[in-house]
Amino acid sequence: MQQTRQFSLEGKTILITGASSGIGLACAEAFFNAGASLVLSGKSPEKLERAAKKICSESAAKICADFENEESLSALAKAAPQLDALVSCAGVNLPSMLKFAKTEDIERTIKINATSQILLARALLAEKKIARGASLVFISSTSAFLPQPAMCAYAASKAALIGFVKALAPEIAPRKCRVNALCPGLVKTPMTRDFLEQNPDLAKIDEAKYPLGYGEARDVANAAAFLVSDEAKWITGTCIAVDGGLTASK
Repeated sequence: MQQTRQFSLEGKTILITGASSGIGLACAEAFFNAGASLVLSGKSPEKLERAAKKICSESAAKICADFENEESLSALAKAAPQLDALVSCAGVNLPSMLKFAKTEDIERTIKINATSQILLARALLAEKKIARGASLVFISSTSAFLPQPAMCAYAASKAALIGFVKALAPEIAPRKCRVNALCPGLVKTPMTRDFLEQNPDLAKIDEAKYPLGYGEARDVANAAAFLVSDEAKWITGTCIAVDGGLTASK
């Protein structure tokens, strides 16, 4: 029996950054299963190859890019085909109480999570790689509006991303292009695994704040699949919390 695709992505070419693991890899799998042609981007060619094999899409285009290097982002934009969607999942979290935070860690967090996201969008637009009617999705965080201690730089970077999305939306609307942000709560990914494994008692207390418990990467990927589909053609300039109810009563 053929599986019904609720949000078909047939005929769409989608660039996914941070595609090697976590939410990016989950997006790649969800989009491939929905019929999309994929362009996978990450820093490591070996990890990109493994990601493509994992989702059984060795035909996916693979372009390495370093979000700490503007020239690398420009090269990514030049190498990319015409895109129907961008889902940018590249990001970093370097938690530290502010008084102990290293300047280089603060700057790296802001650069990767915010500045480089803006630079990539600019490069893709300048290279005319964003097709008419395209959808751009950036991964922000509930930390943007419900920050935790030791997350100052991370929270600031993710809040900046939401501001960027709201400003860009009216700029690209004349071409029927859309831009939105997803704001996940804590999702079980390689980035959060150390915290969960090293602090089981604290994790149990924290998860109790989520009415539906912690999320999986595929929960965010499914929301992204909706936003890049034609069913979301009237949604732009907004941020959607995908957080198991964490912010519902805040």
